[in-house]
Amino acid sequence: MANIIQLLHERLTDESSWLLASLLLEKQFVPKERLWELTNEHYQKEKNNKDKKQLIKSRHYLDNFMYRLEGAALVDVQIIGQARLYKITELGEHVLKFKVKGE
Repeated sequence: MANIIQLLHERLTDESSWLLASLLLEKQFVPKERLWELTNEHYQKEKNNKDKKQLIKSRHYLDNFMYRLEGAALVDVQIIGQARLYKITELGEHVLKFKVKGE
């Protein structure tokens, strides 16, 4: 199991880490549009971005990251009508914490 977490950790992009961290802070299912906003807000706050540079620049960019996270079982998806809501999985938490610890 540790090898799987390490492999996922090595392939996790900065954007994916920020998306997972935003979901971890929310602790509930979050609509995709809100996740986009939250992630950029957290990123700007943490980086003291005075020019409001966005980490996730477009919906297409967001979709690509979310499909990868979903495929890697790092997020759960709940579909309600046309809306997609996301929540971090237990595996996602382990991978994110592994990345933060720098092990």
